[in-house]
Amino acid sequence: MSIQLLVAYDTSDGHCAYAGQHLARGARAAGADVRLRQVTSCHRSDFRDLDGLILGSPVHQRGMSWPMKKFIDELCEPSWFYDDMVGRACGVFTTGGGHGNVGGGCEMAQLSMLANLAAMGCVMVPFPKCTRGFDVAGMHWGPHIRVTSDDMTPLQPHELPEEALDAVYHHGAAICRIAEALKRRALDGQLFDAGGRFPSREVLSVRSDHDGDAGAQGSRR
Repeated sequence: MSIQLLVAYDTSDGHCAYAGQHLARGARAAGADVRLRQVTSCHRSDFRDLDGLILGSPVHQRGMSWPMKKFIDELCEPSWFYDDMVGRACGVFTTGGGHGNVGGGCEMAQLSMLANLAAMGCVMVPFPKCTRGFDVAGMHWGPHIRVTSDDMTPLQPHELPEEALDAVYHHGAAICRIAEALKRRALDGQLFDAGGRFPSREVLSVRSDHDGDAGAQGSRR
């Protein structure tokens, strides 16, 4: 069974891109076909036939980066409207520095991304403490990689701890496996109730005419 994943990331100094590459490797090792895209290069067509969506962002002032927010506002919002990501697996990862050793706001950044994924109907894959690398990159919402040393000296992407890179690798593999399990279950029957009234057929028709090819790209389950 082919599993289609989109790993959409923003990157400031290359750290999040480097982490995304390792996450994609883990997902591919578990059997996924992965589209690895920087958010500024993404299009609605990247959402076509997805089984899972993974977002990665550097932490900026205790939140996601503005290019990631723009990606969510412009490209994820149609999925909320059309319900074409309901029942798909999702996950997040972050990179960042900050003074001290408590993550520099990574939990808030991860939760803000996950809140949007939840609104789209995605099923969150957590990052449990039993995962390899958790002791270095552990945040139960998703892995977080620190990009500075304890004295705030910046690290180059290739200097990031191997244990942290292992963490994102295994997170990618886990998301692939959960996406496959959800897809198999969806093939046996509907995962979520779809009897809600929004959007109405009339509103959906008007919105579809307005959005055209930029609208719904996935398929409902």
